Parts: sequence; structure tokens; C-alpha cells
Amino acid sequence: MTKPEGSSVPNNHATAAALDAALSAPGDREGVRCTVDLDADGRSVGHFSVPGLRYKSSWGNLLTPIPVIAQDDGPTVLLTGGNHGDEFEGPIALRRLIHELDPDSVSGRIMIVPGLNQAALRVGRRLSPIDNGNSNRLFPGHPEGSPTERVVDFVYRELVKRADIVLDIHSGGQSMVFEPMIATHQLDDPAQAAATAPFLKVFGTRYAVVVDEPDAVGTMDRAVESLGKIFLTTEIWGGRSLSARTVDLTYRGVCNTLRQAGVVPGEPEFDAPPTYVRMVDSSSIVAPCNGLFEPLVDPGVELGANRVVARIHPIDDLASPPVEIRTEIDGVVLMRHNPGLIEAGDPVIAVAVHASAPWESE
Repeated sequence: MTKPEGSSVPNNHATAAALDAALSAPGDREGVRCTVDLDADGRSVGHFSVPGLRYKSSWGNLLTPIPVIAQDDGPTVLLTGGNHGDEFEGPIALRRLIHELDPDSVSGRIMIVPGLNQAALRVGRRLSPIDNGNSNRLFPGHPEGSPTERVVDFVYRELVKRADIVLDIHSGGQSMVFEPMIATHQLDDPAQAAATAPFLKVFGTRYAVVVDEPDAVGTMDRAVESLGKIFLTTEIWGGRSLSARTVDLTYRGVCNTLRQAGVVPGEPEFDAPPTYVRMVDSSSIVAPCNGLFEPLVDPGVELGANRVVARIHPIDDLASPPVEIRTEIDGVVLMRHNPGLIEAGDPVIAVAVHASAPWESE
């Protein structure tokens, strides 16, 4: 083929720069499309899509619903649920918010992703059935990765980076049940810590937890906090089930978060300030063996050290006594194992120690 007169060899560096610019444009990176204008005022409901291989369609797309509600100036709040697909209070409370919130009352911007791992939520599984992706271990994502990695990349790049405050709603999923709690992490930045502390106070759960995260790699928590933003998370019961109480508690907590942020009018409504507790190295106990799980305490119980909190019974051996699980510390039971069967290495129980209100000296 003859080169047209006056043409030249393309500048590879300029081409690469143009490609980078194109890929960094909102909603248009490695096939990702978003039907909502994330920066417009008003109320808009749509989805963002990433290519996702499905058995029935080789050109299939994974659609993740997202509404944006914005009016006037104010903070930007990102609300997410369904980070794991077997946790239901968040997805339901956020859907309720979408339909009950008056857009004209908003001063700022609210971005909502009720099903962050939408593929997992559809089937009630913890991980995505498309690629076995755990969206809370893949942040900040990858634009050329698996479908779940692409979803996470969009959420991080287009939503987290726009937000001032992120609330990621979790429950215990199939394997655990929790005393409902609001939580954040131990923060080294005094300004970030001081900005976060009021949100713990007003969410409305009985306990507020400050965590020294033992396994933060790939979590949304670390991704948000590393940007200096306010990050809040919850654990609201679990067991792959829910109740009217836990849904109402979650919905009220979401509304209180928005009120505290000044995005919607009014003062936060809660019964009493929370009891502050902290997770420490000896908080969590794991099962030393397989067997039938017998819980002896439930979440929310206050107990002393060296108390028997569970037994593990050998399934096939009636001659051997059950293995007793004892706590090492005084505190409150935040979590226990849920199914009737347990395997070696599974979390049995988590006990948190009482603490003063965080960062009160800052």
C-alpha cells in the first residue's frame, strides 16, 4: 500500500498518550460503559457495564445498577452494599433509600451501588460465579483484568476518587453472625481520624469498633483510607439471612451518615452513643479441628477470660469428648461461627475489648 503524500510515521509516544487519555475518560476504559452522568445534578438511575463472559452469550456484559442523586453544593458520599453476594441488609437498605429519599432535600452528591458484586448478589453467593472474584480483595482493580477486577477498577477510579465519604455495608454472610456494629480502622493521620470519629458516634449500632486490620490487602477499606478519605464499614448480623430489625437498623444508620455529612437535612437519630471496643491480636479464635459446631454464647454477650464459648464435636467418634474453645480476654462477643459444621482454620468467635472513644485526645 502506497503511503499518502505528506504523511509521516506516527509518533508512538503521542499515540500512547492519546490512548491513555482515552482510557482514563469516565465510563470508557477497556470496554466499560456508564449510562449515568456521575457529575450531573438531579436524580439519575442507570448502570455501568463491563464485558463479562457468560455461558449463553460470548459477548455478554455484567451490568451493575447505580443511581446518583445530586443537588447544590456539598460533600460526595458513596454508599455500597453487596460487596459480598451473601450479605443482604446493605442491598435492601440502599434500594429503600433510592426510592424514599427526596432528591430536592440533597445538598451534595450521593452515589449508590447496592450490589457492588452484582453477579454474586444475584445468586446469593459470597464470590462472583463468573470468575470467583472477591471484590473486597481486588482493590484498586485492574482495567484489563477479570470482570470483577474491572468492576472494582471502575468503582475505585470513578466513584471512590470522587467521594469524600464512603460507607461500605457488610453483614456476616453465610459463615458468620455478628452483633451489629459500625467500624473503621486505626488511623495514623490525626485529621483523618478526627473527621471519621463523629460518624461512629451517630450511626446507631450498640457497638462501634476500631480495627487493626490483620489482612487489608486488596480491601476497599485500605484503598479508600489511603486516599485520606473517611471510610466506614459495618457488620450487620449475617448467616445469609436478615430481619426487620437489622434492615431498619441499617437504613437508619445510612440516613444518620447522610445527616452527619450534611448531605440531607436533620440531626442523626439514635438511641444512645455506642460502646467503643477494639479488636486486638487475641480477639479471634480459629477452629483447631473439624466437627459439629456447638455455640455456647451469641454475639452481644459480655464475658470474662477463660470462659468456654463453644464446643466442637467429632462427627464419627463418639468415644472422644468435644474440644472446648475458650476465650483469652475479657470483652464482648462480636462474632461467632454460624453453620452447624466447622472446619479447622474457620473463625470460631471474635471477642473485642472495651476501649475509650477513639482519638478523643486529638
